[in-house]
Amino acid sequence: MKKIILFILITFIMSSTLYAEELPDNLYGTWVHLEEPENNEKCVNVKVNDKTSKCFVLNAYFFNNIRPFGVGTFNSYILEKDSNKFIIQENLADYIVESAINVHKENGIYVLSIPFEDYENGGEYNEYHYLKPISGTDLIYIRRHSPDFDNDYYIEFNRALELGIPMYIKGLL
Repeated sequence: MKKIILFILITFIMSSTLYAEELPDNLYGTWVHLEEPENNEKCVNVKVNDKTSKCFVLNAYFFNNIRPFGVGTFNSYILEKDSNKFIIQENLADYIVESAINVHKENGIYVLSIPFEDYENGGEYNEYHYLKPISGTDLIYIRRHSPDFDNDYYIEFNRALELGIPMYIKGLL
């Protein structure tokens, strides 16, 4: 009986390892958040689905009191395959994870499970990020905590440069 239980346990461990999902190579890179223009800003039309294009800009965020010499950032997701890093940049805050990122796929959506230290309560918790490539476009949806996508369009940074999407500086204070 012990041998059967051991065999089942080993088989389970091996099968879960063999069938672990990985992100496709085209999802690695720096993905920047596309935003709609404000106050008559120039923008570039980008295909968001088979029938629709929208006009977008990129906004870099700086604190008003240190612009233009301070360090700013785009709201972005950076997925580095070689170094196994996942970096989220939001409004000048960086969240860097250097541990293994668990990936599984649900209905065409890649779910990244990222371990974080819980400094307040001790221990660890997982934070979930949802990536969904948009078929036939250069875009992906990225959402934190929820797979309910609501115009959270991201484009790979180099592709945004190729398309000539205008970049604007925005202040936070």
